[in-house]
Amino acid sequence: MEQLPETSLVPCGKDKYISKHELLAHLKNYNLYYEGQNLQLRHREEEGELIVEGLLNIFWGLRRPIRLQMQDDNERIRPPPSSTSWHSGCNLLTQGKPSKPTIIPDIQVTEAEDPISPEKGKLKDTDYPLVARILHGPCEQVCKVFLMEKDQVEEITYDVAQYIKFEMPVLNSFIQKLKEEEDREIIKLTRRYTSLRFFIEQRLHDMANNPATI
Repeated sequence: MEQLPETSLVPCGKDKYISKHELLAHLKNYNLYYEGQNLQLRHREEEGELIVEGLLNIFWGLRRPIRLQMQDDNERIRPPPSSTSWHSGCNLLTQGKPSKPTIIPDIQVTEAEDPISPEKGKLKDTDYPLVARILHGPCEQVCKVFLMEKDQVEEITYDVAQYIKFEMPVLNSFIQKLKEEEDREIIKLTRRYTSLRFFIEQRLHDMANNPATI
């Protein structure tokens, strides 16, 4: 892979830049992780613009049914010459050609293993899903990308986000298990404080009958 000057910067979002050399190093590690699979990403330069393209694995977090169409209604949008292009799309065609690039504003990136503040954050309209995936690394045990409806998009912790992929029967079984655990804890606490109350009442009774022991 070609090593480019460290000083060459490319945008990775609004007012955010990364050196081309560092980005390509992340991309190399990304492709090594997916070696021999169709999830590897390609890069090239066209008219001075760096273009990264390929398939992005996205988890569906939609609650309402959707209907897919064979192609986009919008014309392909090219960024200004001074910007960097990031092509992303889902391969829905049998011929193996990717569909036209589209802008999906409600993509969320979940960092699953952040020990400090595991959270789920929405990608901004100015962010690039492919470069975000590259910078977070390829491992989906660490970071996952979800597609959600606008009215369901919110900043929530991973403790909640990790359950999006489960079906309702599985979620109901989780709730049942949590309810059983809650009931056991209630019984345990009730017994503990009942015993403590009995001990205190007994002590007060003894002190009332034998003032000299105070």
